Amino acid sequence: MSQQKPSRPLVRIPNIEPKQEEIPDLAQLAVATGGALITGGLYFGIGTRLQVISPLVVIIVLILTTVPSLGWIIVKRRLLPYRLGRLVALTHVVVLGALLVLSLARLVVVLPSYSQGRDLLRDGALLWVINVLIFSTGYWEIDGNGPVNRMRSHHEASDFMFPQQQGGNRTGWAPGFIDYLFLAFCFSTALSPADSMPLTKRGKLLVMAQASISLIIIVLLIGRSVNILA
Repeated sequence: MSQQKPSRPLVRIPNIEPKQEEIPDLAQLAVATGGALITGGLYFGIGTRLQVISPLVVIIVLILTTVPSLGWIIVKRRLLPYRLGRLVALTHVVVLGALLVLSLARLVVVLPSYSQGRDLLRDGALLWVINVLIFSTGYWEIDGNGPVNRMRSHHEASDFMFPQQQGGNRTGWAPGFIDYLFLAFCFSTALSPADSMPLTKRGKLLVMAQASISLIIIVLLIGRSVNILA
């Protein structure tokens, strides 16, 4: 007679639910989206002599490159695929940055045509504010490769180090869009870092670019204003 092999005890496989996808703070994403749209809206205020393309086209491009990501998260409770999300996020920064540089170049060319200090002050001030908003949005999207990766790395310092992140950010403090707006404001006014330092090469290059644009705008405003008053 053949002996029966003892049956092995059944191993129960636990019912493991799929891990829910982590989503950044929706309020901060909404504020960042609003900041990008406001930047486009400011193009309606500058004079036609500095407008490279129609401000309406700028608004449409910004809506197509900012609203879908936020809307997808709100409706689907999921993030866009990483490559697509990063492409969409960086496209509006590149578009706004290119428009700013072109408008600044036009300002240099048509500067002698300004006969009213009020018009020059308006256009220069708007370009200066647009510069701050563009780079604050850029810092938000680039630091640590975006808000999603910053959240997954527990908001440790990456491209920029805020005072709260010193010592490894043990408290888990998370920088919001206003923090990057303050960062960009300081770079455009002091033309140098304040209490937050750029750590990477790309961060330092962005700071240099923003400070240079701000300095050019200020120098052009002062120089032409002196000629108008004289």
